[in-house]
Amino acid sequence: MTDLWVKQCGNSHTGSFKDLGMTVLVSQVNHIIKKQGGIKAVGCASTGDTSAALAAYCAAAGIPSIVFLPADKISLAQLVQPIANGSIVVSLDTDFDGCMKLIQEVVEEYPIYLANSMNSLRLEGQKTVSIEIAQQFDWEVPDWIVVPGGNLGNVYAFYKGFKMMKDLGLTKRMPRLVVAQAHNANPLYAAYKNGWDFQPMVAERTLASAIQIGDPVSVHVRQQARNVPPFPRCSHQAWLFVSSAEGNSRSESL
Repeated sequence: MTDLWVKQCGNSHTGSFKDLGMTVLVSQVNHIIKKQGGIKAVGCASTGDTSAALAAYCAAAGIPSIVFLPADKISLAQLVQPIANGSIVVSLDTDFDGCMKLIQEVVEEYPIYLANSMNSLRLEGQKTVSIEIAQQFDWEVPDWIVVPGGNLGNVYAFYKGFKMMKDLGLTKRMPRLVVAQAHNANPLYAAYKNGWDFQPMVAERTLASAIQIGDPVSVHVRQQARNVPPFPRCSHQAWLFVSSAEGNSRSESL
């Protein structure tokens, strides 16, 4: 290995890459409200960063927001932001996956717009990271890109961005995308090992709380899409399994 680079996405307004997707989503929601109305609030389940981004951009647009958070599982810095920006904050005695199921039920019954990464508007904003990476390397694509895997929306957003640039002729090839999952929350890795038979798991504590997700909604979105396999199959992917406790890792390519 001759070069190892870290893409800093935490120097935005609320401190995470979630701002990239949320500014696109909230801008579109604001347009919908002004044009046709109907939406009374925007909501999400979160492990912290998504709720901070949603609250900030909704406050800027004057749109009410509601966030479902797992009790005692997010940092104080993450909790302060939605409260300070006027969100309705609901603390639930469950994990992120439980919060996700509840917010999905709520948006089915009430005029609340769902802002989690199963919403394609989020991915359109987040794919700009891949464009920034290519631009910063003078349109030469890195050989490998490692992306932490939680709800699995970000890695697909990266794929969309790099695929778009290749199709437009801005770049000549695709990078190898690596999904990194912690031992205590590795449903995608487990599915790969089990012949792509995806089974949700109960995620245990991870050192990075944002990836403590055992039932990523992005998988179900793909499974529900007509004629689309639950996992993209191409020659540009690998999966990385990481032990949170000991730091040991191994990777397997497709």
